[in-house]
Amino acid sequence: MGYPRFQRARNFKVQTAASDITITATAMAAVPVISDLVLEAQSGDVLEIGVQTRWDTGSMYGRLVAATIVSGSPVSYAGGSSAGLGSWLGLTGALTSIGPPAFLTLGTGDISNGTVTVRWYARLDSAGSRVLGYAADLTQFWVKNLGPADPH
Repeated sequence: MGYPRFQRARNFKVQTAASDITITATAMAAVPVISDLVLEAQSGDVLEIGVQTRWDTGSMYGRLVAATIVSGSPVSYAGGSSAGLGSWLGLTGALTSIGPPAFLTLGTGDISNGTVTVRWYARLDSAGSRVLGYAADLTQFWVKNLGPADPH
């Protein structure tokens, strides 16, 4: 790894969506048009995972979550569950801004060849469609490796 154990890693990746993102899946599926973000990492590092956008006014709940990926499969979810983060929930019938970033402490199973891969997943609670980035709002997905948590 390229940094001493208790020095901040300072790795940061961001991706901006060029257009609105339509979600139609009722089972967790990768968010369309958003690529995986890959950063150097070690077990014990803390990731800040965030989204800047809002949900449109759909008639069903929209759920969004980020997960670490190894060999194509989810390992750890931001917020601890594949159900989606409450602060990233798209409420029914209301424009809903995405809440604050989530934090995830990496375990050995999250790392592959000195890197961590993060993928965003979304689903709806019932059939239909919802839009992220409603009305051409800026939509950004990011991951920042904050380095190891302070042991004190």
